[in-house]
Amino acid sequence: MSELSEVEIADRLRTSLRSAVDLCGKLATVPAQGPNYRKLIVELDLIEGSARQMGYSRDDMRWQLFGYNMARFHQRIGDVLRSRGARQIFLAMAKMIEGALAEAEKLRTAKTGRRGMILPLPKAAPHRQNRPVAVKLPSGLLVPAGAMN
Repeated sequence: MSELSEVEIADRLRTSLRSAVDLCGKLATVPAQGPNYRKLIVELDLIEGSARQMGYSRDDMRWQLFGYNMARFHQRIGDVLRSRGARQIFLAMAKMIEGALAEAEKLRTAKTGRRGMILPLPKAAPHRQNRPVAVKLPSGLLVPAGAMN
């Protein structure tokens, strides 16, 4: 299996994002929504996969979050289409994808200021006050009835 270069992944991501913007515009204007919706599903899957590949190759969880948001966007756009919502919503969604394109370019080119993996910051647990918590459990040792005599 050949490995894609980062340039190829970024090109696929940009191409799919631009195509998704165009397809959202078509969903708002063209009466036949079925073929455009199916194409949009394919593009959103490609966007999600490209973002996840970019996150894997760069060890950057921000790309994984970007891919997750595109998967959620896929669900939202399907909900809007099935609810027969106003077609103006698709124009707003096209603007959201344009914003995602700008965010992807920023993630790709901006300096991180770090070395190594970029992981999300851990959230503070509500049950701890910055001290370790230990729980001592019984050993679970089963002793036969005649062995205690």
